[in-house]
Amino acid sequence: MSRPGAQGDRPHEPDPVGLARGRVIRTYVDWLIALPWNVATTDNLDIKAAAIILDEDHYGLEKIKDRILEYLAVRSLAETLRSPILAFVGPPGVGKTSLGKSIARAMAASSSE
Repeated sequence: MSRPGAQGDRPHEPDPVGLARGRVIRTYVDWLIALPWNVATTDNLDIKAAAIILDEDHYGLEKIKDRILEYLAVRSLAETLRSPILAFVGPPGVGKTSLGKSIARAMAASSSE
């Protein structure tokens, strides 16, 4: 038997950390749902244009740029790929995001540029 006012008699108070986590998860799920999952685009796989864009945006990084161009060449020759994903791994500030943006720009660029 517990005495009045003991720990078990208090109403449950919400955990502020748990509430914050819940908000973050809710925001992330809302963002995922809002993505245009049914919208498809055609990729521009012009290797020469991609090479120009990569050279404009990134000095050096020759091995990485060659690998990206190799990947685009395979994509242009293959009917379907089982996993058309490039994964960039490295510490912050080495250019992973900017490489991804350059690839997106190269694949979206019209061939008339």
